[in-house]
Amino acid sequence: IYLLFKYHALKSDIRAMNATETSDIADLRGMQSSIAEEMGRNGTWREQVEVKGIVTCSRPLKAELSEIPCVYYHTLIEEEYERTDYDTDSDGDTHIREVRGTKTISKNQNRVNFYLEDETDKIFVNLTGAEIDALTVINEFESFYDEIHDDYRILGYQHTEKIIELDSDVYILGEVKDTDGRLQISASGDRQKPFIISYKSE
Repeated sequence: IYLLFKYHALKSDIRAMNATETSDIADLRGMQSSIAEEMGRNGTWREQVEVKGIVTCSRPLKAELSEIPCVYYHTLIEEEYERTDYDTDSDGDTHIREVRGTKTISKNQNRVNFYLEDETDKIFVNLTGAEIDALTVINEFESFYDEIHDDYRILGYQHTEKIIELDSDVYILGEVKDTDGRLQISASGDRQKPFIISYKSE
């Protein structure tokens, strides 16, 4: 069921990408001015757009583990363990088996809005509600030796961190709007319209 749901979601995203041409930010700003002048006010224009450019931010975050300047990070620390289970069958015989598992020790993410800049202009990006395909900068397993306590032994810790790095090239598919007179790209009120930010190319 999950795979079927994911399949249809990806098909929807791909259709939106194929149907949307890449825009220069200066062209978007020109369209905003023309529509605002025609309508006599701002805040009326909403359209699905596709843009590419460089992430800029005057007050970036610092990733938790890598300490890389970024506008988004997702940090995950998981404990990998092994425990001894005792199972008794219908004949009363006890069987011993070793079971390996993982549990989350720490999970944290943070984000800050930024400007996307291309060769023509820059535009504000509101990250709220975005599907973020970030870059993995840490993927390390730290072995940990510990004596068995109550049939439970820690094997180590998996550290994973994904970010959108400052000054990196990103691809964005989202809705452009001029709410409050400021041109920005953000999530659409229509949940069927994707809002994707990715360090990968289209």
